[in-house]
Amino acid sequence: MTYICDLKLFWVVFSLHPQCEPSEGCDSDCVAYLDFTWNLIQLVGHSTFNDEQRRLSFYAAMFLPLRKTMYKDRKAICSCP
Repeated sequence: MTYICDLKLFWVVFSLHPQCEPSEGCDSDCVAYLDFTWNLIQLVGHSTFNDEQRRLSFYAAMFLPLRKTMYKDRKAICSCP
């Protein structure tokens, strides 16, 4: 994941709606949250969580930095869902 961010490929791999404008550095925040979640799961114990719980925790970690992303509509600016 770190290499994806370093090579500026994060938004190629994980694309958003064209009208969403994430804050600058959001890609590195997403990678940092994913890395932290991976380390936390390893610390607590891999067998503590089932596959579904691990998958959901990684989704939550990746999308958490995007929670305040703005969506530009023709009529108004709204938050992305």
